[in-house]
Amino acid sequence: FRLPVRGWSRPSRQDNPARHPHLDPLTVPAEPDTAPAAGSLIRRVFGLRVVDESERIGAGSMGATLVLCKPDAVERGLVGEILARFERKGLRIVAVRLLRIDADLAARHYAEHVEKPFYPELADFIGRSPTLALVLEGPDDTYAVVRTLMGPTNPATAPPGTIRGDLGLEVTENLVHGSDSDASAAREIAIFFPDLDL
Repeated sequence: FRLPVRGWSRPSRQDNPARHPHLDPLTVPAEPDTAPAAGSLIRRVFGLRVVDESERIGAGSMGATLVLCKPDAVERGLVGEILARFERKGLRIVAVRLLRIDADLAARHYAEHVEKPFYPELADFIGRSPTLALVLEGPDDTYAVVRTLMGPTNPATAPPGTIRGDLGLEVTENLVHGSDSDASAAREIAIFFPDLDL
């Protein structure tokens, strides 16, 4: 399912519980006269804060990147911790989708690895259980900010304070994926969120 949440702004000290106009009422049911219901549901499920369009900053360029909380992150119950780190940094969650990555989607996402000997194991891992895909919005170098928070691919050498350094155990199960450039972000967002208008 998908829970789109539009808007990027600088962090605010006060939560805004107003119903967000971009939430899909078929995905997030809410009583007609209960404005906080949609935001409350999102916060209960993912620990997110709904950002109203009025909070967006109008000046400055913005960037977006794709993040995957891989099956090991979902299985270990670490999604909330991972998303909280992105939000504390000041990044905004634009869209969220919980899905099972099938063989076709894996081949599109990992197109550059399909012919490599390790690909079958990679495809089996990424498809073994649900993945949480999300789009983060922030400054024009958002992809670089996210990759710094994630840490190097190998958790054994990832510095303390990074997601992989603090929470990861194995290089083959390193919790998260983040786009490695603006071009990759655009390609990957289009794969996982083809209808998203950034």
